[in-house]
Amino acid sequence: MPDVGFRKWLGVEYEVKEDGHAVVGLNLTDDMRNLRGVAQGGVIASLIDIAMGNAAGGGDYETRMRPVVTLELKVNYLAAGTGDRLTAR
Repeated sequence: MPDVGFRKWLGVEYEVKEDGHAVVGLNLTDDMRNLRGVAQGGVIASLIDIAMGNAAGGGDYETRMRPVVTLELKVNYLAAGTGDRLTAR
């Protein structure tokens, strides 16, 4: 099943899809930036959530070994998401 909806809008690219390890990235668009020109916190949190789900589930929708769902997510932002691309490992 290909990405649809929000993940499709984000333009998520799956670089590594292994059981217990995932690397996903996206190219930042103007719609994903706040007034300061850095990544919206929700975009960063979403990318983290997608990476966690892929690692915990053993891959994306096509390669997933087990179903997973995020029950709670807390992110402590240490710096702004800058540049043209974000990557979560």
